[in-house]
Amino acid sequence: MDLLKRNKSTAYEAIKLEDAKDHPLRKDKQHSARYFELLEARRKLPVSSERQEFLDVYHSTKVIVLSSETGSGKTTQIPQFVFWDEYASKKRIICTQTRRLAAASTAQRVSEEMDAKLGEEVGYSIRFDNRTSKETRLCYATDRILFHQAKVDPMFSDYVSRRRFVLVYTLTHTRQACIILDEAHERTLNTDILMALLKKVLLFVKYFIGAKRFTVSGRIFPIEVGYIENSTQDYLSLALHTAKHIHEQDNEGDILVFLPTTDDCEEGSANLRKATSDLDVLQLYSLLPQHEQDRVFKRSDKRRCILATNIAEAGILIDGVVYVIDTGLVMQRGFSPRIGCDTLTKTPISKASARQRALHAGRTSPGFCYRMYMKKDFNEICLPWTPPAILQSDLSEMVLQLKAVGFHDVANFDYVDPPHPEPIFRALEDLFWMGFVDEDGSITIKGKQAAQLPIHRAWYNAFAEALSLGCSDEMITIAALEAHSSRCFFAHSLFVIRRTWPINASFVRTKNQVEDLMGKDADKAVDEWCAHAFLNRSVLEEEARLRQQLKESFRPDYDVNIRKALARSFFYRSAIRNPAGPDWYKTVHGNWPAGLHPDSSLVGSQHGWVIYGGFSYGAYQYLSSVTAVDPKWLIDLDYFQDANLAKKRDGRLKQPQVFYSLAKAREAQKGNTSA
Repeated sequence: MDLLKRNKSTAYEAIKLEDAKDHPLRKDKQHSARYFELLEARRKLPVSSERQEFLDVYHSTKVIVLSSETGSGKTTQIPQFVFWDEYASKKRIICTQTRRLAAASTAQRVSEEMDAKLGEEVGYSIRFDNRTSKETRLCYATDRILFHQAKVDPMFSDYVSRRRFVLVYTLTHTRQACIILDEAHERTLNTDILMALLKKVLLFVKYFIGAKRFTVSGRIFPIEVGYIENSTQDYLSLALHTAKHIHEQDNEGDILVFLPTTDDCEEGSANLRKATSDLDVLQLYSLLPQHEQDRVFKRSDKRRCILATNIAEAGILIDGVVYVIDTGLVMQRGFSPRIGCDTLTKTPISKASARQRALHAGRTSPGFCYRMYMKKDFNEICLPWTPPAILQSDLSEMVLQLKAVGFHDVANFDYVDPPHPEPIFRALEDLFWMGFVDEDGSITIKGKQAAQLPIHRAWYNAFAEALSLGCSDEMITIAALEAHSSRCFFAHSLFVIRRTWPINASFVRTKNQVEDLMGKDADKAVDEWCAHAFLNRSVLEEEARLRQQLKESFRPDYDVNIRKALARSFFYRSAIRNPAGPDWYKTVHGNWPAGLHPDSSLVGSQHGWVIYGGFSYGAYQYLSSVTAVDPKWLIDLDYFQDANLAKKRDGRLKQPQVFYSLAKAREAQKGNTSA
């Protein structure tokens, strides 16, 4: 170990340590037999043959832009090359991933390759799950985690000593010895901002000027790609029929099916199990419980068929796949700044995504990719690349975080791809009404505090209101539950879940049900309770950890004013009854019609005013996480004063009923005061 000089080591020296029987990180301990099995496989990866070439570039420049095809070993091996080269520095190396599953599974694999226990020299850090220790030298983390660290340490001093970075297309360096941005081509919002922040650390004039490119060839076997002759809307049936045919007629090899939705995965797995025998049908999507996800990475005596969303597209290695069935569809999130509405639409994938999916079939042997769409559609409809998230997201969280780390002029921030001004202006407007920026756009003290919360910024105001009303403990529970609302339930039928949970259940009643879980001591009792309620225990445990994290900042009080506190914090997401139809509302300032989500407990209750947590467009525009409120709770807020109500170009009110409802509430309030 003493032979390794920082940034002067050679591939020969590191390989000599790795090949030795004695464990270089464990005194008086030898490497295991499993270690040498994995080492043999590592040596066959394309990137291993270019280890010295990589180190030569790494030693001579501050920034490397590394590009590589799938199967080269870049995600697992490059961080290990850097680990030994930076070992003498005793600094930490961080490698970001765009998905939680990729960070956790890759850390597990690398810890096995290094013959180390996960959480010691090698660990991972994802939201609410930190498997690192003071011994950790190589950490895999989501880009979100590194971005939030930037709020405390914008110069990345934990990772940067000589300020060296690697940007991987799939790398970047700094009190960590090195920062590696893996899967950078996916262009998530956090990765884009991290690239800009790292640029500031290095004082670049242009992005990555002076950066050296390093290309690693992929180890990809020949892949035969086929298309259907006629287009079809029933992609699921066609994909399942193809998987069944492969299982019954073709040679050995696992099958990977890419589907757009989790419902498709659930329905498809049930149907495929019924239609086949001796086939191990698995699923892979982000909301799946951890033990179910882990099954995908374990080999089976039977042929496996894995039904997955686009989570399996990049950053995840599934050994044994020979056949890929690609439906060519993905659920794409977007945002309309004009109406403040999130969108989730089923859209064709990009050509880059299609190629990425196909490459899974050629990792270990010649493979086949069956595309459930026409070649003409691939050529004419599919975009070359998936648009970066910064061009299709709500930017209010990003704007607040940038201001929190010292960037005031967010409109002229040096983005990799500058977003349109409209979503930035919408973000500034929302932040102003929440009190997080002032009229000049400068972040307020309240805004700086809100930026530290691990959940949506609006909950800061909810906590403050709840504290004054004596119900902060309940509000913290609701906020933690809402943060995991989409992951809390398993994918069972809506009928069964509604039969189990009260139809008229509100956030408060749901909170009480979850607190019932927290009151149970025995593991068996908890498991039985979760099974009866169709709840995902691991997510509820995450919710409990988040709840505890939030409680540390607020004293526990009790009261019944939760809805009032919600109303006075989510007021900018308010809607008034639309007499055009049952369960329909119009947003107060935008005047956009939307129905209640079918799962809402308020369906059929016909409340006059509501506040909502989400405004989305799927099959139609709908409001989710809805709470009924009294307009009397809102009348003193600036947002609802006559001068600030939404108006048409000719000066007339967009929604006269809002004006009259507020006036009526003020009269009623005045009458109560007089009495």
